[in-house]
Amino acid sequence: FGAVTNNGSNETLATPTRTGETFVLNTSLNTADGSDDCRMYLWTATAANTSSGTVVSATGMGTENPKSGISVLVYRGSGGLGTAATQDNSTAATDNLTRAQDNSHVAKMMRDWSNAGDGDVDASPTGTVRMEVTISTQADVFMLSWGNQGVAGTTAYGVSGHASTDDWTAIGIEVKGQ
Repeated sequence: FGAVTNNGSNETLATPTRTGETFVLNTSLNTADGSDDCRMYLWTATAANTSSGTVVSATGMGTENPKSGISVLVYRGSGGLGTAATQDNSTAATDNLTRAQDNSHVAKMMRDWSNAGDGDVDASPTGTVRMEVTISTQADVFMLSWGNQGVAGTTAYGVSGHASTDDWTAIGIEVKGQ
């Protein structure tokens, strides 16, 4: 699914690899600028088989204390991917994603620079917080997902209960239902 890095250090991530799969960059944010916003990538792949395996991505280290991570979500029986929605330099903890197909799921990765360390963040609307990581003195990173969203349409996805008003970098995507 996605990965984040500390952009101020010019840290990069290589396209992930896993035996038998080809990852394609769906979209990215802040990969060409030198600002302090984080870099974010959304790679996708269609599994060649049902075996387990490790997904890896090489890190190109920058000059600061780089922090990076990658999250992988697996969806079975999907009708493919919808359009990704990106969010950058916004203080809003949610943003709209338009689902083109009924019964789709949604996945989203978010990062801010607050280092708020909230332990009780919720997915908004009600969903699943798959990962919540506070990088000491750096940032908060969230991986969220929402199951069957019913009828196609537009919904604001993100987090609630987070103390930060810092700017967010986020990528969300529709995983189409069948």
